[in-house]
Amino acid sequence: MEENEVIDLLRFFKKFNDVKEKEEKKLPYHVNVIEELHIDENAHSRILLKFLMYKSARGEYEIFQSLLDYIIRNNKGKNTFKNIKIEKPVLTQEKARIDLWIRDEKYAIIFENKARNATDQESQLSRYIEETKKDKKYKNGDNIYVIYLPKNYKEPEDNSWGNYKDEFKERYFNMSFQEHVLPWLKNDVIPNVRQKDVYLSSALLQYVDYLEYFIFKTNEFQKNMNMALDKKIEDEFGFHSDDKIVKLMNVQKEIKDVLNQIDSLKIRYFEELYDEWRSNTVKLFPDLHPNENIQKGYWPITQVQIGNIKVDISGGHTDSSNCFYFGIGPIPRDKRSVLKKELGLKEENDNGIHEWIIIDEYNKVYDCFKNLVNNARKSEILKDLK
Repeated sequence: MEENEVIDLLRFFKKFNDVKEKEEKKLPYHVNVIEELHIDENAHSRILLKFLMYKSARGEYEIFQSLLDYIIRNNKGKNTFKNIKIEKPVLTQEKARIDLWIRDEKYAIIFENKARNATDQESQLSRYIEETKKDKKYKNGDNIYVIYLPKNYKEPEDNSWGNYKDEFKERYFNMSFQEHVLPWLKNDVIPNVRQKDVYLSSALLQYVDYLEYFIFKTNEFQKNMNMALDKKIEDEFGFHSDDKIVKLMNVQKEIKDVLNQIDSLKIRYFEELYDEWRSNTVKLFPDLHPNENIQKGYWPITQVQIGNIKVDISGGHTDSSNCFYFGIGPIPRDKRSVLKKELGLKEENDNGIHEWIIIDEYNKVYDCFKNLVNNARKSEILKDLK
């Protein structure tokens, strides 16, 4: 693209955003508790886990069974999910880094959640399959199932499967949030919730509203706004002629080119910041084995070690993680609360993942990391864990 074309496109983004803000002011009052909590990808897993754990007065996992029934109806002739019989399932979230994990006597289900478009890690699904096969009940692997949960339809990267892709093609279901999770909750689950289960009903309604209104913007209230935004695009680029599809595709390509360039610039900024963090950490904490055993391009970005305890600072530059984190671990669960008080970590910011205390932070994150390291060195609790 020519420089003037890029400038014109960036100016259009500004005009488009002005129209969007104007239309948003016309929307009726709307409140959603989930949106106000600014949930992340892990929160989607926790919410789905709570729904699947629901048991009726007769002890039946009705929502879990509803999910299986939905998959059987929509799995394009593959009927292997019919072999799953719910008995005494153990449902966990983020255990062994697996987003959702259901294990029963005769089957196990691995859920991989990509609700925020996180990228697939290399060998991610194969690691989870191997982790599941460690239990002798699943050592042959033929009773393990995989459910992939992207925001919109996309398949896992081949390198995420390792050597398992062909083996699991009959025991795999792509259940995107837009095409499957949302319709399943709206059409199959909510209509069958008992009137007395008010908390379950309200949670389901809030979650569906969150997906419709804030994620996919398909709520009735937003149709007028979307029409106004469509008109702005059509008027700006002249999409009223017979060749409007060709014009639209050309503009789409130009926008992708600009966004790719912006993304490259963003990655460069992040990498410069990471290099600065690593350099500062080596100077500040030379006795704490800074940055040893860290894979390039893989979290954590910077790390020090105090005995058996590690302190990390990490960052993300994907669509799902434009933020920074710092954390300490592994910490036994019975020590978490008292350690957080000792180290001055706010209870409400801890996202509760596995044995690590992980804090989301956006401002002065490296200063927070330094303070955590210095406080951890003085910690009486950590001395007992070394």
